[in-house]
Amino acid sequence: RDVVRAHVSTTAAGASTRYSGLAQRLAATHGEGGAQGTLSSLRGIQREGDVSIAQLPRAAAWQAAFAASATAVVSAAAAAAAGGGTLVLCEDPASSNGTSSRATGTARACGTDLPPRPAHHVLRPDVDPRVDQSVLIRFDPPEHLRTGAAVVIFPGGNYENVCMDKEGHHVAVWLNGLGITAFVLRYRCTTEGHYWPAQLEDAELALRLVRSNSTAWRVDRRRVGVLGFSAGGHLAAMIANAEDQAARPDLQILVYPAIDTTKPDWWPWRTDQGFPPPEDSPHLFAGNSSPPAFLAVSTEDGLCTAEENTEPYAARLRAVGVSVQHFVKPMGKHGHGLNGGWPEACAAWLGARGWG
Repeated sequence: RDVVRAHVSTTAAGASTRYSGLAQRLAATHGEGGAQGTLSSLRGIQREGDVSIAQLPRAAAWQAAFAASATAVVSAAAAAAAGGGTLVLCEDPASSNGTSSRATGTARACGTDLPPRPAHHVLRPDVDPRVDQSVLIRFDPPEHLRTGAAVVIFPGGNYENVCMDKEGHHVAVWLNGLGITAFVLRYRCTTEGHYWPAQLEDAELALRLVRSNSTAWRVDRRRVGVLGFSAGGHLAAMIANAEDQAARPDLQILVYPAIDTTKPDWWPWRTDQGFPPPEDSPHLFAGNSSPPAFLAVSTEDGLCTAEENTEPYAARLRAVGVSVQHFVKPMGKHGHGLNGGWPEACAAWLGARGWG
């Protein structure tokens, strides 16, 4: 299992045989004779059942491992032949380059088909990471689901920290299931000495980075949205109303967002501590260039209430002609993440717009 992983693709695309570079790689570890012998064995199996040789693991005892795995491989080949599919032998994901061939079917001889590893993109590679820890993490969706749409996620954390799990990673996985490429922004925080508007600068740079790399990352630069929670919701609303169109997203999803920086009365943001000032409350200046919005808040949220945040923001957006869907219902206390039913409503909203 640690050496050979056999995956069966049951797609109707049929079988394909790729021997490019195979003999070279085998010869490097087993000598010319061993390479030819193993290649002949594999060709024999290929004739038995449609087998595609994608990649082979680098291991000194590959031939021995192949012999030990013969039963599993031949069984998988037979299953592939019976289903009109393809058998793929692929390199272990723990290999030196961290990649592996992926099968689109569900049948496999052994192992577990793993998702692609997220890619990390440092926002400012020329700056000492001990000073600037901002990074954009890209989560690619399964190929058969990919829509080309992209969403940049801004987790919450009161601008003092970044909730990377339930308001970051988990949300990215959910979006991937909709076929959307997700990006989680780990922005700079006030507790690290990065006062506002450092977070807004990070958000603007993230949007520019996604659009400038749209071809390489296979996303549609005209379908790049933002999704923010709590303080991240404030950040998403701010970037949604950016003056520069290149930094402005094509839609906005705000979940229990902080919109009015002076609220709640018992815990307002203080400018002298590095938080956004009162004039940076998006409900005060949102204009008709703001993108369509999906807003979600729980009636049980005592911190970022609908009355003080999403309601005035929704009213402002509608007043200037921006489309808004406002999802308000009991979903738990502040910080409920993906719970409460809003993801299903949001997925339908995205689907209606051709994003998911």
